[in-house]
Amino acid sequence: MTWYRHWLELRWRLPLFALVALLLGAWRPGRGMNGAADFSHTGRMYKALQETVLAQSIGTEDLFIWAAFTERIWILAWLSAFLFVGNGLRTALLPRDLSIYYMLGLPVSRGRLIWTRHAANLIAGILLLAMTWGVHCVVLWFQGRAVPFVPMAQSAAFTILILVAWIAVMAALSAVMYEIWAFLATLPLFIITQRPAWDLVTAFLARGEFPWTPAAALLAIAALSFAFMLHAESAREF
Repeated sequence: MTWYRHWLELRWRLPLFALVALLLGAWRPGRGMNGAADFSHTGRMYKALQETVLAQSIGTEDLFIWAAFTERIWILAWLSAFLFVGNGLRTALLPRDLSIYYMLGLPVSRGRLIWTRHAANLIAGILLLAMTWGVHCVVLWFQGRAVPFVPMAQSAAFTILILVAWIAVMAALSAVMYEIWAFLATLPLFIITQRPAWDLVTAFLARGEFPWTPAAALLAIAALSFAFMLHAESAREF
């Protein structure tokens, strides 16, 4: 019943889910987010990748296609976290007062509602990443271009760490403010973290270095956000 409740709240967002996956996957594969022949903001970083072992092993064309894919995949993590924002008690569909009655109709704890909704958001976000990767590969294949399946899939896997953190942060903010304000509040943080996020999804493949520090930082942010969310909701009295 709990999972069905989450499905009822998320199902209207599925068209947006599919649209974002199709657009990011099919829009100008192998090119930067601005459609130019290079990155919109990572031109120098791409040149640095050309000097790595990865460039020598997969070739220049594959390297460029993979690097362009990594530029949009971490942006997708932030967008999907916003599309599926919610903590199980207050969502964009339910005003704060009405969510009280909605929650009281279920014989489950507040903690279970929160972690199951968090899991549902994460599953939806991972499916979005997989859809974008799949569409991107199919479009490249139909164009007769190189398709670096493995590097793109590995970068998408690392993006899951970013997705986990963003979903937790968005869900925590939704406990104390409406979703649109949560989106605006995270916009400056998203802009500031562009370079670290891109480094995270490229470091292991390009330099052979597992990004332990950023990975641990993202997991810590997710854990703290989740703890804050549980505390904020448990402190409310109905």
